Amino acid sequence: MLRQDVLLVIKRRLNISESTEHDASISDYVKQVEFKIKSYCNLTKMPEEIIFLWVSMVIDIMRIDMPNVEFIQDSDEPSNVTIGKFSYSEGNRVSGVSNLTKKTLDDIVLDYRTELNSFSRLRTV
Repeated sequence: MLRQDVLLVIKRRLNISESTEHDASISDYVKQVEFKIKSYCNLTKMPEEIIFLWVSMVIDIMRIDMPNVEFIQDSDEPSNVTIGKFSYSEGNRVSGVSNLTKKTLDDIVLDYRTELNSFSRLRTV
């Protein structure tokens, strides 16, 4: 099944062991993004070619909704930065996600619209 393949690729990319307590949540995100892709592209069945786009979208939404989960956190992100009069620190963050970067799933779909348009189908009546 394609959903299982997406789940395996996500786990591989995030270095997650085979079974974790977050499997149900990740599976929910996979289903939610699948619904949005099908809705945006007017698809009834997900094509195999969309798997890596699907994975990227799921990881993006997980980074927003689950920022404090260990495998989601970016270790490269600086904790304190000062540029001129502007300073940024971990204290400026809410739940691990900046107020300015909080997105919805609809925003993520729009971020990927160029790639999604290649899978889009016209709906006939």
